[in-house]
Amino acid sequence: MKKKSAFFVLCLVLGLLISSCDNSLDILDEYKETPIVYGLLNKNDTVHYVRIQKGFLGEGNALLMAQYADSIYYDTSEVDVTIYSVINGQQTDTIRLQPTFSKVKEEGLFTDEKHRLYQLFLQERINGTINLKPYFKLKTDAIYRFELKNKATGLTSVASTNLVETISQQSLFPSSKINLASDYPYNVKIGSARNGKVYGLIMRFKYKEFKPGATVGTDKYIDYYLENILSTNTNGGQSLTFLIDGATFFSYLKQRIPKDNSVSRPIGYVAADFVFTVGTPDLYNYIQVNAPGNTVNYIPEYTNLSNGKGIFTSRWSSTVYNMKFNTPSQDSLLYGKYTTGLFN
Repeated sequence: MKKKSAFFVLCLVLGLLISSCDNSLDILDEYKETPIVYGLLNKNDTVHYVRIQKGFLGEGNALLMAQYADSIYYDTSEVDVTIYSVINGQQTDTIRLQPTFSKVKEEGLFTDEKHRLYQLFLQERINGTINLKPYFKLKTDAIYRFELKNKATGLTSVASTNLVETISQQSLFPSSKINLASDYPYNVKIGSARNGKVYGLIMRFKYKEFKPGATVGTDKYIDYYLENILSTNTNGGQSLTFLIDGATFFSYLKQRIPKDNSVSRPIGYVAADFVFTVGTPDLYNYIQVNAPGNTVNYIPEYTNLSNGKGIFTSRWSSTVYNMKFNTPSQDSLLYGKYTTGLFN
């Protein structure tokens, strides 16, 4: 996989929090308790999850041990997990994390038996009674401090993050149309987000396929990944531009969409979504150090947790839906050298 798409892959994987992770420890070392934490807070979400596991050590085949839930998960009665929101140095909210077994994990190296995530619940006191609220919005101006305490061993793992705020759109508006028929790249301009560092964009090309005589088509799409962009600071408001070369894009469609005379693909249904994702400096550093394209012999593991591994930080994501192509771009899709015969 190319490094340019690593940001999106990581954000999608961590955002869902259901993928496998690297829980490996040197079995020749003296045992040291190591919490493994993966959490990406998103201010757009109303339901929030964090994945918490542990490094393991034992005699025998590590691959077999990874298939036992007790090897990779804490006993839920052992750990106390809390997130505090802090504004201007003052704690404003307490958020309790409770295990949930409702999310299905894909099969992989680590067992999917008793797979658990920890859901965030906002603690509220109403008429002297503490209630836990599962659906709530995070506070943009707060610092969120994560604490995991093992009540049996006393080990505490801590991390803090600001929330990534919202980008500003500078080129994608309802009245604008995509122009990929020009000799110059199509510019997608945004204003950077406060607390954001790394910016990714997917152009999701959408179309419909109709079988002969059918009045209802099948929705199809192709994802086109743009190179990540870095802001020079995290203050927000910096103008950033993604460049989309029309010829390169049309060539990409040719590779991904096969010609099929048994279906029709009307040009009137063609549109594109623009999927933006923004990550913090901690997320960017985590990607750089742990990227699959890293070719160094020894890859140091980046983490922002004390007494632990993984990442607890923030991302922001949003989608601009159903942008239409201008007439010259539609003509290029219909009659251009790359996509002739794909649409009608």
